[in-house]
Amino acid sequence: MSSRFNHYIMERIDIGGKLLLAVASLVVSSFVIEVSFWLFARSERIYPLVYYETSDPSLDLWCYDEHFAGVPDWDLRRAHPLGKLTYLGNANRDSTLANLSPRKVPNAIEMRRNEEQLRERPMAEFDAQRAKIILVIGDSFGFGQGVRVAERFSDVLESRLNRERPAERYRLFNACGPGMNIKRIAKAMERYVEYFARVERVVYAFTLNDPFRSGRLLEMERELADFMHLRSNAEAAQLEIRGLWPCRGGVVCPLAGGRLSCVELGVC
Repeated sequence: MSSRFNHYIMERIDIGGKLLLAVASLVVSSFVIEVSFWLFARSERIYPLVYYETSDPSLDLWCYDEHFAGVPDWDLRRAHPLGKLTYLGNANRDSTLANLSPRKVPNAIEMRRNEEQLRERPMAEFDAQRAKIILVIGDSFGFGQGVRVAERFSDVLESRLNRERPAERYRLFNACGPGMNIKRIAKAMERYVEYFARVERVVYAFTLNDPFRSGRLLEMERELADFMHLRSNAEAAQLEIRGLWPCRGGVVCPLAGGRLSCVELGVC
C-alpha cells in the first residue's frame, strides 16, 4: 500500500514537473519572441527629420534616416569635417529622441545660413556690378527641404541661365523659407525688392496647399511632403504654418526673411 502510494505521488510529481517545464518554456519562448519583435521594430524605426548644430555657427544639419531617397551632403556614419554635432530637435518635437545619435539619421543635408538667416550665399555675392538679380520667394519647396543647395530649382536655373547667356551674369536670390505664408512672402518680396533696387524678375514658387485645399489637392500635398522627405505631426505642422524652424539654444525662430526675424531676437 505504501509502495503504491509513493509510486502514485512520484507520478504526480513527474507530471507536475513536466507541466511546469512546459509552461516555463512557453513563457520563455513568448518573451524571446516579444524581445525579437521589439528589437526588429527599433531597427526598422522611421525617424522624423532631426536637426543638429555643427562647430560652424552658420551651419546646421537636417538629417534623415535610412528611408531617405535623395543624395545627402554627408553620410554621418563616415568620417566628416563638421566637428562635434549637437542635437537641436526634430520635426515631430518628440522628446524621446533627445540626444539621438546622428548615426541613426545619417543622411545629412547642409543648412548654411547667410547674414540674413537665409539658406543663401553671402549678400556680398549679389552686390557685383551688372549682375541681374532674380528674386525667388516661396515656402519649403522653394527653400529646398530634403535636397542639397545645388539641387534646388533656383540654383539649377541660375546655372542654366549663365551657361546659355554668360554675358548676362544672372544671380538668383532665394528668399524662401519653410512654412512661409502669403503675408510673410509678401514682406520678404518687399524687403528684397527694396534692398537690391534692381530686381529683374520675381519668381513666386508655391505648392498646391498654399492657395487652397480640397480633395485631390490634399493627396497631392501628401505626395509633395513625401517627395521633400517631410514627416511631421500636427503640432510640428503648426510651427510650419506660423513660419518657425529650430534655431540654436533650444528655441524656435520665426522665418520672415532676414533681419525681421531671428537676428532681431538675438537667438539664431
